[in-house]
Amino acid sequence: MKRSFKAFAFLAAFCIGLQAAPLFASAQEDGIVSVEDGTVFDAATRSEFGGMENYRAEDVEGYIDKVQTYYTGCSDFSTGWDWLTATYYLGDIEAYRATGNEKYYEQAYDIAEEYGWLVNGGTDSTYLDAVATSLVYCMLYDLAPNDYKIADVRRALDYICSYGMDDYSWVDEFYMAGLAHSYLSKVTGDKKYSEVDFASYRYYRERFFDEEQWLWFRDWTFVPETGSNWANLDNAEKVLWSRGNTWVYVTLTQRMLYMDQSDPAYPFYKNDFVMMSKGLMDARREDGIWNVNLGDDTHKAGKEMTGTGGFLYGLCTGIELGILEPEIYVPVVQKAYDTITGVCIRADGRVGYCQPPAGSPSSYTTEEELKDNTVSYGVGLTLMGLSRFMRLCKDYKAPVLDPPNEDMDVSANRFGVLDGDWYRGVMFPSTDATEYTAMPNNGVENAVNGSWQSKEEGESFRGGGLNRGGGVTLTVDFAEPPVLDRIVMILHASYSYRYKIEIYDGSAWHTVRDTTEKEAPKVYLDEISFSPLRCERVKLTAGNYWNTSTYQYLWIREMLFYEAKEGV
Repeated sequence: MKRSFKAFAFLAAFCIGLQAAPLFASAQEDGIVSVEDGTVFDAATRSEFGGMENYRAEDVEGYIDKVQTYYTGCSDFSTGWDWLTATYYLGDIEAYRATGNEKYYEQAYDIAEEYGWLVNGGTDSTYLDAVATSLVYCMLYDLAPNDYKIADVRRALDYICSYGMDDYSWVDEFYMAGLAHSYLSKVTGDKKYSEVDFASYRYYRERFFDEEQWLWFRDWTFVPETGSNWANLDNAEKVLWSRGNTWVYVTLTQRMLYMDQSDPAYPFYKNDFVMMSKGLMDARREDGIWNVNLGDDTHKAGKEMTGTGGFLYGLCTGIELGILEPEIYVPVVQKAYDTITGVCIRADGRVGYCQPPAGSPSSYTTEEELKDNTVSYGVGLTLMGLSRFMRLCKDYKAPVLDPPNEDMDVSANRFGVLDGDWYRGVMFPSTDATEYTAMPNNGVENAVNGSWQSKEEGESFRGGGLNRGGGVTLTVDFAEPPVLDRIVMILHASYSYRYKIEIYDGSAWHTVRDTTEKEAPKVYLDEISFSPLRCERVKLTAGNYWNTSTYQYLWIREMLFYEAKEGV
């Protein structure tokens, strides 16, 4: 459905005007009031964490390295550049901060270089999933400031802020863009980023925050008074999705760490952080970690790591910063850590019990079926949690971090579309795919229109029929046949595509990419190079995705064609 973000603009002034009023009558300017007894926590008095004597930093680092080593070069999850893999690399960055091991830093830095430090390929979007990579750029900048690292983050957020409101209509999006807003205001001095973000946060908080459990409904469809699809999923008493809550809790944690504490929004976020911490403590399983549904402990009960990893990260950070009382919360994180390392991380380092991508608890089947299931963001969140737990160990000694601060290496860019020098001649796309009626503006012409900025605003092609015999065919005819040597496919993330791309030169067909016989990595951008070919027609034939047999839609954000510098 196409959203009109301009319609949100009138809300911004209203919500910003709420900043002067405290959320709670007991809120204090110089600290945060305990939700238990009114005690103001003082970080200066929280330098030691009793009860951590039996946990050695060296042992925790061993788990971090085991997990990170297992997933280095692993083909089990997406190798593209989107919110899924960005979360993995945020885990790398947290591991580097905790251990000083430069290989973690280098992996995160290299992926940023490969994509040219671009957010959403350098194009504007109000769809916040598309800007989640900005979080990695901000954290790399924080370690070694250099303007090129956040230049495109500013471009992306300037566009979002021009609408006066962020679309946080599902709580995952707090995470996708929240830290970037707060951090940019801190390092640039421009308050608009934080103000727009804070206004948006408060607006949606009024709608999605559950005042009973101090946790969050994922969106309006989960709220009992207004919901339809998920509010009574499987007749659950209440549906407070674990991963949706972890996205909120992680972004609140990041603000505790990295935003300007003089920002008017900081005490508000801090209070919500304390409330969520109490709510999460009360929602634990007996083994110390969390189910996929925090609102009903009998609904889809089972270990789940994509929520748990983020909760461990936040709770440990709160203890370290003196926001959460060690006497109460150290036993909480210890029990979670014991179950994570003793049960959820295999001996080889694989993180199991990860719910697959979804927008609700629905894709969590059974604990037994998912015990070996892994996803990139679940691994990243686990690394974040382990890294913060390590810092609480009594024998922990913080490393001296000295990452290199080099100029941008343009030659390292392999995936970002930087030059824009793709073919712009007259093309005639056609397809036998069925129309995706929920997005009527996403016709086949969008596959070659040179724009891929937002899948919500009619910029991509989406058509059905992958599960029928023969799949889906998309052809592009050229009015004046060019000589090509490269095709770049900008794909919808998180799927392993099964397709064949052929070029007709006027006398014969030539296959330039075929992923129908052997599974290809899950990528966001597929760059296909070949010897120069005269091109009258390009034909893409697609079947079911490798990693799912039920999803029937071909979803392409853009096909870019590049002319050869030298002829056939």
